[in-house]
Amino acid sequence: MQIPTSETQDVAKPASSDWFKGAIIYQLHIKTFCDANNDGIGDFQGLLSKLEYLRNLGVTAIWLLPFYPSPLRDDGYDIADYYNVHPSYGTLDDFRQFLEAAHEAGLKVITELVLNHTSDQHIWFQRSRRAVAGDPWRDYYVWSDDPNKYQDARIIFKDTELSNWTYDPVAKSYFWHRFYSHQPDLNYDNPEVCSAMTCSMLLMSNTGWFGSTSWTLARAPLADSSGSPAVRMRRLIESWGAWR
Repeated sequence: MQIPTSETQDVAKPASSDWFKGAIIYQLHIKTFCDANNDGIGDFQGLLSKLEYLRNLGVTAIWLLPFYPSPLRDDGYDIADYYNVHPSYGTLDDFRQFLEAAHEAGLKVITELVLNHTSDQHIWFQRSRRAVAGDPWRDYYVWSDDPNKYQDARIIFKDTELSNWTYDPVAKSYFWHRFYSHQPDLNYDNPEVCSAMTCSMLLMSNTGWFGSTSWTLARAPLADSSGSPAVRMRRLIESWGAWR
């Protein structure tokens, strides 16, 4: 039986602004999809080798789970570097090669960018926890001597977290986290954080991530009434979406 492809059937092509409404999206994790170098971990070269296979399935868009450098305590959603690829999955050049090949094959690419928090292994957090009060790095994250702030914000993972605040013995202060205690929240009340995250999105744009054939999902929690910096973060996301 012949598998239908774009060559053997007429495929309806929705307008570029709403292509996702008629898309057939295949979500995958790089590390579990295809291993090109036989080290037991999937990689971008492996994914590259399977693009024709995905096309023959009728897939029109590939949704990639986070693939940044990470200690992988939350399966990659704990990002330790916004400007690179996890070394087990390949290099930025491998990603660019995959992206170009996917576009040439008529496949759209969706990626995920986690803006709310970083890994506690991120260099920003390591600098922040060692910075004194008043140092610009200190304000990259949300610190407090009072762990009773923002009591209206619910604890998401009650099976592992007793509070949205965790005491850091290096900083001698509590840091805020809506998710796990190894994922400190960025402080979007700090304009420098907004600028740094905009730079990370611009890097993606220059890499070819964004555009008519690529999307990035910016993961962020809904703003709440707790007074946390979530509101400013969501404004950043909305403003980026308005002009990208």
